[in-house]
Amino acid sequence: MIKRNLATLDRQVYEQGLRQKFLSFYGSEFLEALGINVSNNNINLFKIFRLHLEFFDPVMHLLMIRFLRNSPSTFFARKSKYKPFGKGPWLCLNPACEHYLHSVVTKLVMLLSNDLNSTYSYIKNPIGTFECDCGFQYSKIGVNLTKVDKFRFWQVSSFDAMP
Repeated sequence: MIKRNLATLDRQVYEQGLRQKFLSFYGSEFLEALGINVSNNNINLFKIFRLHLEFFDPVMHLLMIRFLRNSPSTFFARKSKYKPFGKGPWLCLNPACEHYLHSVVTKLVMLLSNDLNSTYSYIKNPIGTFECDCGFQYSKIGVNLTKVDKFRFWQVSSFDAMP
């Protein structure tokens, strides 16, 4: 969804854009024949993306899988991981270092990292600790939503990295 510009990095779905592309993909006549209400005032059309503990129509699951990946086998074969801080390397934010603001940081430790191996994992405010080879460690909370966010950090970590 994020790659198709249908959701934000913090996993908020752009429902209007999704509705428009979904209806264009399938056509409202086909969806209505399946008993799916496609009217603009149907707020439940994409509730499949809201993290509720409910059962959803399996047909809607299959339609959405086909819309996003073309086939269930393609959809389930891809092992995408949740990367709230984007793909590394990340910036060194040590102003006393010669590679300050260069993308050289390759070490990232995230809290609840076991959950991040799941294709469907989601943490609203992930915490990541970044460690540069210069010894500078910093932590970030939340995803990088703007270009400026990659230059911000929550705290400088004071612990030493284990060899």
